[in-house]
Amino acid sequence: MKASDNLRKLHEITEGVHPEAYLCPAGVLTIGIGHTEQKKHPFTKDSKWTEEQITAAWRDDVAWAEAEANTRLTRDVSQGIFDAVTDLIFNCGTGCRTFLTHVNNNNKEQAEDALLMWINASGKAQLGLIKRRFADLALMRGDPDWARFVTCPATSKNYKALKDMIAEMGWALEPDALKNFALRRIEG
Repeated sequence: MKASDNLRKLHEITEGVHPEAYLCPAGVLTIGIGHTEQKKHPFTKDSKWTEEQITAAWRDDVAWAEAEANTRLTRDVSQGIFDAVTDLIFNCGTGCRTFLTHVNNNNKEQAEDALLMWINASGKAQLGLIKRRFADLALMRGDPDWARFVTCPATSKNYKALKDMIAEMGWALEPDALKNFALRRIEG
């Protein structure tokens, strides 16, 4: 399978389009649309890329993630599930074995639980990753309005709209005493 246009839109919203190199929240040198790999499209902290360089690197990065998704998926899946799997691999690498096992076994609830474990960077839940994983979850569920999660303005002090949207999906977003966030499935 190939990723849909939804994946490029998701990446442009979540990763941004950065012609200049920067450090992502996890401290990784990044450029373009979430590009970190140095072999085929190398760059330095001082690099400035054209739109053509950005698109070429993104296409190659997504081709890698698509190939990994196609290798790891052992059953036919919907386009939305494929896009979500490809996005998680693009964003986090291939270590998402529990998620993939549940997707392959068609264990929908467990797959959702495993997907939503991928919300941390530098040991802390990140609102940007929470928004991204819920966009992935909406894609998996075939929700045509998946982009509402990643376009919702939310900060650590003002996250009510995001919290309400997450609740509609059956989850609770709760701050803890350290102003970190936790997710829990709403029972019933």
